[in-house]
Amino acid sequence: MACFGMLQLLLLVDCSKRLEASSVDLKGDLAELEEANEKEETTKESIID
Repeated sequence: MACFGMLQLLLLVDCSKRLEASSVDLKGDLAELEEANEKEETTKESIID
């Protein structure tokens, strides 16, 4: 039984690390999308003016 508990703990730690890495990746993707959106808005404004 104790071995099963340790396995669960190791899996939780692994999942936590993966979630943290995914969160960092998603934040980077969001920043890129926001930057692209700002550039697009600037381009639209310059075309309109």
